Amino acid sequence: MKQSEKELSKYVLESRWDNKKKWKKPIATMWQKIFEDPQLFANYYYEEMYPKNRVYTVWAKEEMLKSQSIEEEQEEEMLCGMIHLNPYEIKIQEDTLALDYIVGVAVDKELRRQGIMSQMLQAVMKQMRKEGKPFTFLMPAKEAYYTPFDFRFVYDRYLCVLEKEENGREVVEEEEGYQWIPYNEIEGGVQQLLSFCKKFWEQFQIASIRTESYFEQRQKELEAEHGSLLVIKKKNEICGYAAYAMDQDTMIFYELVTKEEPMKVIKSWKQWKTGVKMKLYLDWFHEKENFSNIQQVPSIMFRILDIEKMLSFIRSEKEQEIVLELEDSLLEENSGIYRLNVNQNSSKVEKILEPSVGETIDGKLTIAELTEILFGYPKYKETQEAWKGNGWIPMSKIYLSEIV
Repeated sequence: MKQSEKELSKYVLESRWDNKKKWKKPIATMWQKIFEDPQLFANYYYEEMYPKNRVYTVWAKEEMLKSQSIEEEQEEEMLCGMIHLNPYEIKIQEDTLALDYIVGVAVDKELRRQGIMSQMLQAVMKQMRKEGKPFTFLMPAKEAYYTPFDFRFVYDRYLCVLEKEENGREVVEEEEGYQWIPYNEIEGGVQQLLSFCKKFWEQFQIASIRTESYFEQRQKELEAEHGSLLVIKKKNEICGYAAYAMDQDTMIFYELVTKEEPMKVIKSWKQWKTGVKMKLYLDWFHEKENFSNIQQVPSIMFRILDIEKMLSFIRSEKEQEIVLELEDSLLEENSGIYRLNVNQNSSKVEKILEPSVGETIDGKLTIAELTEILFGYPKYKETQEAWKGNGWIPMSKIYLSEIV
C-alpha cells in the first residue's frame, strides 16, 4: 500500500441510505472528485436526478484524541463510498415495472481495494431484491469490476464516427422531405411523439418507456451538454426523433430513433453540410450498410435479482414444463429448484423443495449462466449452446440508451 493511502483498519465504517437528502454536498463533491463532469452537467444531475433517486453511502469515522490530557473523544467523518440508484419505467415483455439503473459507483481513491465497493453492491442488490425487482442494470466503466457480482453484458450499441470535413458535405435532396424540429417547438405538444414511440416500442422485449416526463428530463440533460431533442418528420408525419449533445467541436447523437435509413436521415440535418465532426450511436434495429467507420460497443450489463420473477418473463417456441436447479452465491434466497410451465405468451414459475415423484431436474445453472442464456448475448454463445434450452426465446431485443 502506498504511504498516502488510508489504512481502513483505523476507521469505523457506517452505511446509510440518503433517504432524507441530507448529504447532497458531500455526495456531489465526491461525484465531481471522481467523475470530473462539466459543471453544467453536474448542476443538471443534482437538480433533476438526485432529488428523485436513492443513494447508498458508506462513511468512515476516525476517533482521535485532542491530546493525552483530554479524555473526550472527537469524531471526524468522511464519505468514502456511494452508489446511485436512478429510477426508470422499464417495459419487460407486456409489463411495465419501476426498476433501478445503477450509476455513480464510487469509492474514495485512497480506500479502494479494501472491500467497500463489494459491500455496497451487495447491499443495494439485496435491497432491490427485497423490493421485488427482477433485475438491475448498469453501464460499466470496466467489465471486470462487475463480473464477480454476476453482472453480464446483454446489449451492445454501434458507434459511427463521421470525421470533420473542412469543405462541408453534400446535402440530401430536398424531395426526401425530412424536417428536423426542436423538441420545444413541436406543434400539438408531445402527444404525437408519444404515439410514435408507443408503436415503435412494440418491437422491444426490454426498454425504458418514453413518457412526457421522460422527454422533459431528457431535454434538460441534453441542454446541460449544449444539445437538444429533435423531432424528425417526413411529409409532415413524425418518423423518429434524435438526441444530440456537443463535446467541444464534436456533435454526438446518443439516439436516432427511426425506421428510416439512418445515413439518409442524418444527411438531411442542417448541421450535416457544415462538415462538423459527428459521432452517432446506432442500434440493432438500424440499417448500417452505408457506414464505413463503425465500432460495436458493449454497453449495458444486467444482474438478475429475483430469479422467480425473472423466469416469469421467459417465452418458449413450444409449450413445455422445465425443472431447473439454480445457484446464486450472493443472493442466497434465489438458490433452489424451480418448475416452469412456459409457452409463447406466458410463463408460470413455482419454487419447489424437490421434484415430484417421476420428475427430473432438466438442468443446473448458476445465476450468471442463467443471465448468459436468457438474453442471448453473442459473447456467451458457448454457455447458450451447452444449455439445451428447449426452444426458449432469447430476450435480446433490448433498447436502453440512457447515460445516467
